[in-house]
Amino acid sequence: MTALDFLLLLMILIWGSNFSMVKVALRDFPELAFNAMRMIVAGAVFVGVIRLSHHESRARLTARDWRELAFLGTIGTFLYQLCFVAGLRRTSVGNSSLSLRARANPSGSVSNATRES
Repeated sequence: MTALDFLLLLMILIWGSNFSMVKVALRDFPELAFNAMRMIVAGAVFVGVIRLSHHESRARLTARDWRELAFLGTIGTFLYQLCFVAGLRRTSVGNSSLSLRARANPSGSVSNATRES
């Protein structure tokens, strides 16, 4: 097993357990507080990784890039996660998983709509 195989397997395990883990966490946390906590941690990790991974071959992010990332993050991640957590609280893990697979990707749609030609 290569390192890439291991990382892909880890991603599958994390993604697959996401529904059950969130459902259990929602027993103890209100959905808005839980979602805010997830977004703060994820945002801090994201910004930290970008700041620490400077490579000379990669272009630096401009102020416009950061604004676009913030916009896409708000629409494609925060709004999506808010709906995901609210929906998961109101239905079963299985129903939530199936309905999620049937929806369109909102962040990809917004990204394509705002992309320069």
